[in-house]
Amino acid sequence: AGRLKAALKERLPDYMVPAALVVLAALPLTANGKLDVNALPEPDAGALDDGFTPPRNPKELALAQIWEDILGVSPVGADSDFFLLGGHSLLAIRLVSQIRQRFGQEIQLTDVMLHPTVSGLAALLEDAEAPVYASPLVPIQPHGAKRPLFLLPGAGGHVLYFARLARHLGRDQPVFGLESPGRYGESPPPASVQEHATRLLGVLRARQPHGPYRLLGHSAGSLVAFEMAWQLEALGEKVDEFFILDSPAPSGEPPPATDGDAITLAIISVIEEIVGVPLGIGREEITATTNDDDRYSLIADRLKLRVNGFDLGNVKHYAAVYAAMSDNHCRYRPAGQLACPITLIQAEGSVRPDDPPDWGWQAFATTPIRWRRMAGTHMSMMSEPHVGELAGLIDKSGRPATNPPDDCHNREFQTTSPGDLHKAGSRFHNSAYLLP
Repeated sequence: AGRLKAALKERLPDYMVPAALVVLAALPLTANGKLDVNALPEPDAGALDDGFTPPRNPKELALAQIWEDILGVSPVGADSDFFLLGGHSLLAIRLVSQIRQRFGQEIQLTDVMLHPTVSGLAALLEDAEAPVYASPLVPIQPHGAKRPLFLLPGAGGHVLYFARLARHLGRDQPVFGLESPGRYGESPPPASVQEHATRLLGVLRARQPHGPYRLLGHSAGSLVAFEMAWQLEALGEKVDEFFILDSPAPSGEPPPATDGDAITLAIISVIEEIVGVPLGIGREEITATTNDDDRYSLIADRLKLRVNGFDLGNVKHYAAVYAAMSDNHCRYRPAGQLACPITLIQAEGSVRPDDPPDWGWQAFATTPIRWRRMAGTHMSMMSEPHVGELAGLIDKSGRPATNPPDDCHNREFQTTSPGDLHKAGSRFHNSAYLLP
């Protein structure tokens, strides 16, 4: 096993090297001939021990115990990576909360991104002068020789869910996230897409004063990224690439009349996709509440039952940014067309049979839009098993390619969904099952 892992590390990036190796005589199948995830044997400690470094001091030991509780995996070592073991943005919130309770110290979500191992976080907690990352610019993967890629998140405003994409893009690709102002309640959310873009543009240019720039926006973040690209081009700067992830072109129409119940249910739906489990909150329960605080308290309480460590403040800040970005998204109308190359990447689950291939974006571009379709839904395209395909489309975007056929939305993908893996538990995450 040791020799095999060493050989894999020479040929694969870190995120593709399995943490556990399990030899099977054959893969278990369902009656329909598909992989039976629930019948896969759980990797034992021996499968994980090769190259395993146990916690080396009381702080590392305490952090490893917290990770085992949050992620449902054991053992956790000093060099175990939070995200490679199955962590995501909402579990990171729980991690921050438990660190606060256990050690009485405050860290930011971005600290988890920058120090994703037990030993890295332990060292950060030991450093009394550890910086607090208050800037919207989050260095998800700050090193590499390629031109940096700047990512704009969807309506929730946090960038932690880009962590898996950054790892799939490889260690030579610098990746920076641009979180939405107001995400931690430090300021009111922007009142328009234009204001949002202008506020982030100063942060972007402080990191990279001049182009060419590479921008990517997911969902509502696509409109903010578009406006940033437009403002950069108006300043005479070059935008080398602009990626739109699963977002139709803006209509500029006023948002439809939406009650607070509908907005709350939409927020719940997004949180459920990120967490991977239903919160069990229906319209009737939401309608029975009398104000926003009651609604958000209900969400926070249900989250605590499933992913312990949330408080009302977390939910309120998320909801405020989500509502503001959703409203701004509906009202936005670009002031002009972009000259830069634009690549639209659509999730199969978001495409309807009567949709135009470019989702209306061609009207805002002076050059032909390149569009691609991939497996997954609006949120699952950012997670395993689909995020590797997404990274490949981004990495190959500059190469000549034909657009998919018009009927590509009828393709079937034989994949295991993240939901199936979640039901089976996190014990299979980053494990390789080998057949003789």
